[in-house]
Amino acid sequence: YSGYDYVYSGVFAWSTMSREHTWAHSWMPTFPHTTNDQYSDQYNIFPTHQNNANNRRSNHPFGEVVNVTYQFLEGKVGTNSSGDIVYEPRESHKGDAVRALLYDCVRYDGIDGNSWTFNWLNDTLLPSLNEDPQSLTVISNWHSQDPPDKWEVDRSNYIQSIQKNRNPFVDHPEYFSYIDF
Repeated sequence: YSGYDYVYSGVFAWSTMSREHTWAHSWMPTFPHTTNDQYSDQYNIFPTHQNNANNRRSNHPFGEVVNVTYQFLEGKVGTNSSGDIVYEPRESHKGDAVRALLYDCVRYDGIDGNSWTFNWLNDTLLPSLNEDPQSLTVISNWHSQDPPDKWEVDRSNYIQSIQKNRNPFVDHPEYFSYIDF
């Protein structure tokens, strides 16, 4: 999210680093459960600095920050041009975040009767969390501005070797144009 480099040695410990759920855990219709596929799906999880990125992003939707209230390396929190509180990851992660969100919608919508749509997120859940909507214009722009790169494709290949499924938006970014938001 922010460009923080961390070298792992030994066993992973919850101190400096954490895992950030792109579709925030609190956004999940299955919240607060942590033992389901949605919570541990690797396409939705990215390593991030615990206190300066994960905690700062919190429940905030993604957006373009125009008034910075907190910045850690290339990730920042602040308000967008409408005055909404948003989180903006580094440039090279923006499209990756969008494709993770889209994957979650396609992969989990309707499972156990749960809605993983942007309509549900923006009209039901985010208002209940006192958050502003996830801008679909931002999602569209970021998807176009940051297409899948070698790192994202390699990551997708690795996750496929573990989970045995793919993120179709990494393999076929053009599928974005077929979504009826």
